[in-house]
Amino acid sequence: EVARALRGFVADKLDMAEAGMQERDLDEGLRKAGVSDEVVQEVLACLAHCDLQRFAPAKEGAGEEARFLKKVSGAMTELNRRMGR
Repeated sequence: EVARALRGFVADKLDMAEAGMQERDLDEGLRKAGVSDEVVQEVLACLAHCDLQRFAPAKEGAGEEARFLKKVSGAMTELNRRMGR
């Protein structure tokens, strides 16, 4: 659900369809929109973590989950700040 929310958020910001959007599309779209390398890498790292958890879930404690959700929230806030709309 976190990956879906983040992908949907980015797709909306980039005015792209979420369906079929690949990592390369996200990377290129965010960079063209003027988003810094640091923020792009943070978004991609969050999505990679989600994929890892989906296919090879590790036992994470509530504290680790909360830190990850805070990281995703921070990435979304930074995207919103830099991209507006």
